[in-house]
Amino acid sequence: MSIGGYKNILQSSLANSQIEIDFIDSWSDNPIYHQAVTEKILKALKKFPNDKQVLFTAHSLPERIITEGDPYSSQLLASCEAVAKLSKIEKWSFAYQSAGHTPDKWLGPDILEALESFGNSGNVLIVPIGFVSDHLEILYDIDVEAQTFARTRGINLQRTESLNISPTFIAALADVVRNRIPSN
Repeated sequence: MSIGGYKNILQSSLANSQIEIDFIDSWSDNPIYHQAVTEKILKALKKFPNDKQVLFTAHSLPERIITEGDPYSSQLLASCEAVAKLSKIEKWSFAYQSAGHTPDKWLGPDILEALESFGNSGNVLIVPIGFVSDHLEILYDIDVEAQTFARTRGINLQRTESLNISPTFIAALADVVRNRIPSN
């Protein structure tokens, strides 16, 4: 469910063309990608005093993805663990954001619930590990909605910069592609 829709649209769009595609289902375990996220975390942590909490986030999806065997959640948590280890972050938590408005139950906890659990003050660094670029779910859901929610509770909320065109992130993407190309 996490990527199937994109894959289906791409395949149907190219069905009558001569273009061949090789779809990379996942690259969440790429160590260069982990390093790219770590660089953003280390830069952001310089703005914080020692008493900080790190909250990784990703886009929520309907809970049925778990029963359908989608590896989305487990891959996200594995990436968080790898990045936390590289960043030397001992204590961190994880939440979802941007849940849709459907009758389905969505993965949680929601980012606002997680912020609520931190109490009425403190320093929280959000690491939107499930996103790679600035877009609506970063610029509104975190920078406006979560920020407003945090401010009313006395929480100093910051987030890491998005990967966007980070040279290390681009190197990670190149590495993923290079590793997929047949050696012959």
